[in-house]
Formats: sequence, C-alpha cells, structure tokens
Amino acid sequence: MNERDREALNDIIGVLDRALGFPISSFQVLEETDYLQDALIRC
Repeated sequence: MNERDREALNDIIGVLDRALGFPISSFQVLEETDYLQDALIRC
C-alpha cells in the first residue's frame, strides 16, 4: 500500500468517526431530519 492509499484510508476513518458522533437516536429521527441525512450521506 502506498502513501496516498494510507492517507485516503485515514481520511475515511476520520469521517467515519465524525459520522458516529452525529446525534441520531433512532432511524425515525434520521428519516425526519434533512440535515442529519445530508451529513450522514456526505460523511
């Protein structure tokens, strides 16, 4: 694995950590909240 691949994977892990911190208490909340959907889809 080259350095570019490692950097890409580190970026992916960082974004996943951020997404896990979003305040989503249930699937229904996610369905009803546009900004959470946008944030989760983009992250």
